Amino acid sequence: MQRYVDKFIRYLEIEREVSPHTTLNYRIDFKRFSKFLDKRRLEDVDYLFLRQFLANLRHENLSRASIARILSALRSFFKFLVREQLVSTNPLAGIATPKKEKKLPVFMHEAEVLKLIDAPAGDLQGLRDKAILETLYSTGMRVSELVGMDIDNCDIVGGVVKIFGKGKKERLALIGNSASKAINDYVRASKSIRSLDKRAIFLSKRGKRMSDRSVRRWSTIMSKR
Repeated sequence: MQRYVDKFIRYLEIEREVSPHTTLNYRIDFKRFSKFLDKRRLEDVDYLFLRQFLANLRHENLSRASIARILSALRSFFKFLVREQLVSTNPLAGIATPKKEKKLPVFMHEAEVLKLIDAPAGDLQGLRDKAILETLYSTGMRVSELVGMDIDNCDIVGGVVKIFGKGKKERLALIGNSASKAINDYVRASKSIRSLDKRAIFLSKRGKRMSDRSVRRWSTIMSKR
C-alpha cells in the first residue's frame, strides 16, 4: 500500500498544491488504515471490510469529526486509485460520512460580560479592546463583520454603522451609546498608528486592519482573565 500512498501524496503536492500540514494528516490517516489492512491487498477492500474498519475506529473512541476526516482522506485516495486504474472500484461509494456532533453554544451571563468589558487597561490597546467588546455586545455582529468596519461607514453621532455580512450583503447595525463612545475614544487615540490603514476602525499593533483570526485569538485570551 505504501507505494500507492506515496504516489497519491505526490499527486496532492504537485497537482493539487496542498499544504504540508494536510499531507501529514493524510499520511497519519493512511498509516492507521494500513495497520488495520494488515496483509490484505487494496484490491480486496470492500464495503464489508470498511464497515469493520469504521467499527474499529469507534471502538478506539475517536470523535465523529476524526472519523469523518479519515473517511474523506480514504475517499479521495481510492478515487485517485480508480482514476489511475490501480483499483477497479471505489469501495467508499456506499459509505456515508458520519454527522458531526452538535455542541451547545457557550454563553456568558450579563455580569460576566460587564466585568469583561471593564477589564481592558487604559492604554491604546486597552481602548481598542474595550471598543471591540462594547461593539460586539451592543450589536451582536459577527467577528468578520467587526473587523470589516470602516471609519467612513460609521456614524458615531447617529449610532449607526454600515457593515457587510455573508455574501457581501450590506446592512445597517445600531450602536449603543457606550459602544459609540468607546469607538470614538479609540479612533481619536489611534491616529498615530493609522499611517498604514486609514480606513479600518480596529487596528493591530502594527497599524493594519485586524483579522478575523487575531480577534478570535485575542478573545480567547481575554475570556481567561
